[in-house]
Amino acid sequence: MNRLAIALLSAVTIATSALADTESTIQDIKSVLPNGWELNLRTNAVALRGVGAPSFGIDLVNMNTQLDVWFSEEKNVHINPSFTLFFYPRDQEQQINKAIEQEQFRSDYPPIYFALTPEFVVLTTPGMINRGVHTEEADKSIESVTETLREHWRNDSSNQAFRRKK
Repeated sequence: MNRLAIALLSAVTIATSALADTESTIQDIKSVLPNGWELNLRTNAVALRGVGAPSFGIDLVNMNTQLDVWFSEEKNVHINPSFTLFFYPRDQEQQINKAIEQEQFRSDYPPIYFALTPEFVVLTTPGMINRGVHTEEADKSIESVTETLREHWRNDSSNQAFRRKK
């Protein structure tokens, strides 16, 4: 086999493995979501400041609940509780930690560490939590799903890394 064929075969193998990890992670999340929460895959997720583009992202939305948000005296908006998670390969963990440290004081919406799975470093950002609304009601509206996911990944018997990180 020539070098080009080997390189192409390696690239296909890596891409297939990444796709399998993505699909497995999505199914894993769907299996533990509380009632009312839906998952939407973001294959072209935005790059978080300082961290770059993720492998993929997911939007989690509770369509059974609405929050009344007052942006001004004249404007009342209804939003559904929601947040976005961004998934980065575990081999980027050191660079991600450095970026989080650097961006926490330089950005209005810095990347925030959410969890560590066997395959991924999971991040979010304040602007992608309830559309940037951070009232007590808005924060409480996502507690059930964030606690469920963190507890699930913490208790995953294959996830020794999460226990070390905490």
